[in-house]
Amino acid sequence: MRILIFPRTTNNFLIIFLSFFFIFSGPRVSESYNQEIKDKVKKIVMMLNIAAKEFADGVVDGKIVIAPEYEESLVFLKQATERYSRASQQIEDKTKAETLSQHFPDLMKMITTKVASQKVWDKVNQINSELMSTFGIEINKLPITPVSLSNGKKIFEANCAVCHGIAGHGDGPLANEFTPSPAILSNPKLTGDANTTAYDNFEVINVGIANTKMISWADYLSETQIWDVTYYLRSFSNANVQLPPVNKDLAALESGSNGSKEISDQVIIEVRGQLANSLKKFKEGKLEDAAETAFDAYMIYEKIESNLLTRDRNLGIKLESAFSRYRGEIKRGATLEHVEKINNEILLDLSKGLELLKNEVGFSGLFIQSLSIIVREGFEVILIIAALIAFLRKSRNEARIKSIHIGVIVGILASFLTAYIIHEILHLSAVNQEVLEGWIMIVAVAILFSVSYWLVSKIDNKKW
Repeated sequence: MRILIFPRTTNNFLIIFLSFFFIFSGPRVSESYNQEIKDKVKKIVMMLNIAAKEFADGVVDGKIVIAPEYEESLVFLKQATERYSRASQQIEDKTKAETLSQHFPDLMKMITTKVASQKVWDKVNQINSELMSTFGIEINKLPITPVSLSNGKKIFEANCAVCHGIAGHGDGPLANEFTPSPAILSNPKLTGDANTTAYDNFEVINVGIANTKMISWADYLSETQIWDVTYYLRSFSNANVQLPPVNKDLAALESGSNGSKEISDQVIIEVRGQLANSLKKFKEGKLEDAAETAFDAYMIYEKIESNLLTRDRNLGIKLESAFSRYRGEIKRGATLEHVEKINNEILLDLSKGLELLKNEVGFSGLFIQSLSIIVREGFEVILIIAALIAFLRKSRNEARIKSIHIGVIVGILASFLTAYIIHEILHLSAVNQEVLEGWIMIVAVAILFSVSYWLVSKIDNKKW
């Protein structure tokens, strides 16, 4: 069984790349657990990853910055805890089961006390590792964009060769300065297809290795760049390294786009199926199973939740609340009529949401939206430039107008250059682009104030 997990992020400063290569060869598969149990544990792992991700988004420096994200982290952790409590009954080694069980309240304490998100990810990865080892679950993740070996080579030679050598033989200029010595990446036992998977290498690069010079690169390279260097270094021990297929569905969902109609349709179909299944179990008196299935429906719905919120925030919030009420009423054993009523409300709102997601704006709509933004922003710039030129003419400094013309041309060219760097070189995510834009706006405001002050100081001068 292969599942998706979210990579951990860390705030460590960049030191040395891949000083020592840790092999995560995967768990030993146990035959004592059937597929149904493994599927349930897989969902626990996914919930823990989501809880950690929501916590990282909702809490910064010990303070809640996005309350709904923080609250969702608690919801997912609570659900994961409840499910593990049931799954742990299948573990024959009760000591191991109890040890695993203790991790969950420890993680809850970390989240409620709002520790650093890195520590939460550390704990989640520890729990997931033990869960996967105990129940025989294998992890895997695929890139959401095509892998570029040429880009991977550039990254490796710029950052990794100093320790591992150009060909990955562990003979870089700094190799003798570290203990343990840098790994020999050309060794098939570390990067060969017969012994490891690309995800094993990806995870090491992504999260680093404790107590070594190998730190996490998640804050310094984008996920796309990490995948590129992962497959490049695997080419040292694989003559014809096989590049992976792109996970198009995940790419559509993670990009924040509206996604294809097929994806939205499939998600809604799965949600409806889970809701029907939960209602069936409720009618049979299996309240815990019904509540779990209802939560599974919500997890599937989350794939399109962010897109729906951008289209109709009120509908998205209403659906999230309805899912919560639905689970709550099932768990408390409400009347069938009441549970069915909430179920029908969710189904109706899901249909509305699907229609919104399937209604594409089209080329004309996108063109008009983009044009309106450009015209609005451009009009503001034109007003500022016109004011500057008018002031120069009024103060008889026409010779300075040429400088404004040059500045306009440079600004336009710089805009194209910045866009190219962001998309083609840095591969910044949408969130990081927003952060960058925020800093640029702060700098722009500072410049605007300084220019305004300078102009006011020159208001009485005829010539300057």
